[in-house]
Amino acid sequence: GSCRRQQSLSTRAQPSRGPQQALQARSDLADQLPRRATAALFFLASFLPLALTAMNAVASIPAVYLNAGRNFGLRHSQVVFRVLYPAVMPQLIIGLRITLGIAWLVVVAAEMIAVNSGLGFLIVDARNAGNRYDLVVAGMVMIGVIGLLLDIGVRWLERIPSISWGYSDD
Repeated sequence: GSCRRQQSLSTRAQPSRGPQQALQARSDLADQLPRRATAALFFLASFLPLALTAMNAVASIPAVYLNAGRNFGLRHSQVVFRVLYPAVMPQLIIGLRITLGIAWLVVVAAEMIAVNSGLGFLIVDARNAGNRYDLVVAGMVMIGVIGLLLDIGVRWLERIPSISWGYSDD
């Protein structure tokens, strides 16, 4: 009996770790929220324009393409892979270019607001530091160069022969 009593007294004498653990959990959550919000914003800014482009591309496929595929005896899966995908790829590439520009804008904006690294943070930090406008301009130039390289990369996709058949020569 006295052993049980000593054990209960010893556990009461120890400080409670509940509030410390709760504060640590709250701190961890506060660290994770900007990252999660940034990821959610990035997803919405990237997914919705590309999804709308894909839906519009599929809806605008001429019926002649589908009828020609069926007349050649293509099964449904073959129509999808041999007719639908090649027909929508040009519009998807254009949508990808637009989406990539939006996503790059969102990444830089999120770095300016919620993250402690990246080019956006560099610009805001250099501006707040005082006379570091050289870093502000350098960050802006780097953002432009990276955006240009991303656009050049997507434009390169347009020249792939299996994709470019949907583009006009004009």
